[in-house]
Amino acid sequence: MNDPIIFVWTVVIMAVLGELFLALWVYADAKAKGVKPSLRMLFFIISLMNSSGFIAYIIVRNFIRQRVVCPQCNVSISNDVKFCPNCGAAHTRQEMNLPKKPKKYLLVTGIALMALMLTWILVDVTYRLSFDTPRSLNHTPSTRIEWGNTWYMRFLTTANGPGEHTFKAKGDNWGLIYSSNITQGALKIEFCDVAGNVITEIPPNTSDTLKNVENGKQYKVVVTADKARGEFSFKMKELE
Repeated sequence: MNDPIIFVWTVVIMAVLGELFLALWVYADAKAKGVKPSLRMLFFIISLMNSSGFIAYIIVRNFIRQRVVCPQCNVSISNDVKFCPNCGAAHTRQEMNLPKKPKKYLLVTGIALMALMLTWILVDVTYRLSFDTPRSLNHTPSTRIEWGNTWYMRFLTTANGPGEHTFKAKGDNWGLIYSSNITQGALKIEFCDVAGNVITEIPPNTSDTLKNVENGKQYKVVVTADKARGEFSFKMKELE
């Protein structure tokens, strides 16, 4: 859902396949009811163009009656009437050699695809609306690694407020390798001692290494986000 192109193509494919299955079912059902080829093709095209055509067919299908020709006056009449409305001749319902009813899988698959498409759209809209509400840095949806001497975060929504992680230098030639890429809002990065006193401020959207660390000492990196989107990475390790 992060990629709008993938989202759009997924919706389009589900919509096209869903309407195709529904339109095929409409055509087969109309054929089984003895509807004229031209009329059932019209039902098929309307259902294929828009799912509302399928709904319209469901409404009118119960009113569709099989048509036969009166043997007395040669007028087209409903196969369900007992007398010809034109000449009054008695009519006995004729058994017609019609195709079998359409397979249910066409109807079930079409409805399932359309329901899945609507669910996909609803989830995506709900997800994207969450971007308008900044979350605290420690509670914003994100891809993150906070383990030992590694701290990485990529915000999946807008982040606000402070967060921190503690690092420990384990050798004389250790340093903090850092980088950040903020695409929106602002990010303040402070490199502090373990008590929280600021040693230096690291500018955002830079990649570099801090080398002024002492062996065995602990340090903190405090990050304060202001409606920020993007990512940052910090790693305390031995330098080459």
